Amino acid sequence: VIPENNTFTGGIPNNIYLGYGPQRVTLRANATGGTSYTYTWRAVSGNGTISSTNSSQPVFAPTAAGNYTFEVSVRTQSGCVSVSRVTICVRDIRVKDTDDDKCDHKSHSSKDCKHGKHNHGKCDHKSHSKDKCKDKYDDGDDDKDDCDHKSHDKKDCKHKGHKHSSCDHKSHHSSACKNKYNDKYDDDHDDDDDDDDVYKVYLCHVPPGNSGNPQTLKISVNAVAAHLSNHSGDRLGSCADQGCVETPPPPPTCSSSITVVPENNVFTGGVPSNIYLGYGPQRVTLQANATGGTGYTYSWRSIAGGGSLNNTTSAQPVFSPSREGYYTFEVRVTTQAGCTSTSQVNICVQDIRVEDDCNDWNWSWNWWSGNSQNSSNSKVYITRRNGNSNNFRIMEVKVSDVAAHLQNNPNDRLGKGLNGCVSNAVSSTVISGNQIIAITNELPTVSNGKIIAPSNNLSELDIKVMGNPSRSFFTIQMTSKHELPIQVRIFDINGRPVESKANQLPNSTIQIGHNLGSGTYYAEFLQGSKRKVIQLIKVR
Repeated sequence: VIPENNTFTGGIPNNIYLGYGPQRVTLRANATGGTSYTYTWRAVSGNGTISSTNSSQPVFAPTAAGNYTFEVSVRTQSGCVSVSRVTICVRDIRVKDTDDDKCDHKSHSSKDCKHGKHNHGKCDHKSHSKDKCKDKYDDGDDDKDDCDHKSHDKKDCKHKGHKHSSCDHKSHHSSACKNKYNDKYDDDHDDDDDDDDVYKVYLCHVPPGNSGNPQTLKISVNAVAAHLSNHSGDRLGSCADQGCVETPPPPPTCSSSITVVPENNVFTGGVPSNIYLGYGPQRVTLQANATGGTGYTYSWRSIAGGGSLNNTTSAQPVFSPSREGYYTFEVRVTTQAGCTSTSQVNICVQDIRVEDDCNDWNWSWNWWSGNSQNSSNSKVYITRRNGNSNNFRIMEVKVSDVAAHLQNNPNDRLGKGLNGCVSNAVSSTVISGNQIIAITNELPTVSNGKIIAPSNNLSELDIKVMGNPSRSFFTIQMTSKHELPIQVRIFDINGRPVESKANQLPNSTIQIGHNLGSGTYYAEFLQGSKRKVIQLIKVR
């Protein structure tokens, strides 16, 4: 909400006080997350009228007190729709029977500045230029090009509720500006006989040291600014009028998140932030997602692991690790208005290549195209769990056979043993303001560049979601010290079930929500008497 001027009225741009300060405001719709926006405005309450219903910046110029709520629907070129509302509080603080006593016709209200077939561009009766004095604006039966308003027929020289003593618009003098000629509906209430050359407004004054006895004052409009600057506890309007709710607009808010995008779709377990050297995607793009502003700038840095990105000021830098480890990166996103948000992401890198298989690997890196290549005879480690226990055996599988092996053995996992990239994600990557989401403390132990053991024991039932909000699906990591199967159900915001997965293995990773539309959902996880619920947000 942008007032037409900077006159101080209390610091709330949504509040308009008829008689003092800004008398109209611009409602500016701010849209993000798309291109080629279209706007549709409507009055929700108060029956207010704006200058345009399809502009991004319509103007609201109220003429009566009240609370006016407007709604704008913004549609992107791709069809995404968002809706926002704003309420404007209007209070009439003018004191009736006070006026400016000026006879220049500026006191007429806009609705009265219409002769029978003649519209003035302004209300001072002086705005016509000679080339506009045609039938288009005249009364139709006098085509004189003289711009002194003498061309009006006498029968047309009547405002609604107001009569001129003659038709030349020059007959008024100070003594004639009385009720006899003024209209009783004039917005400036110019119907008294005083000669103070000003009008007054109501102001609620709180006497110093006597806050329980506020007093309503009538002061000259020319004295309001000085009074408010000297009495910070006073407000515009009568003390009997509760006035507008003095709730300042919220400070600018912005948020950011990081989406990890692998370089290809080779399945490695369903966690995009896990990289297995030797198989699948060997690099990832860290996509910074920002909302709540415009003109974003990005600043990336390494928090842990000593990893490096190909660009530290891009919205989508690339991470191409060459050694095993646990890497944490942070992005700081700043809007044009100065709002800052910070997000972090963890990348787990595990080297699963068989160490004594160097001759078969024939490993090379095509650095100019960024493609990793290896021999079809090269092998990687895969771990097979025996049932639901922590007993396992390690196998060496040819790279060319890995995809089929994982498809036929969904409980097997890449890597050597059950350790490694078990708990690799922050609980949620969406943050607001300057807060930083805490990183999970379930970090693996790294020794000599190798992940050797998890740092924590398994919990009762722990659920972590990777990629939330998500545009595609949610990767869920379920860890538990119990062997009972886990039942998964997803409910929409109205409590209706929309998806379920029965008898899921504990200490496993699943994907859910592929077919969900945009919106808010709740995922329930049941294991015996243990129950966890997490919120999921699907975006377009």
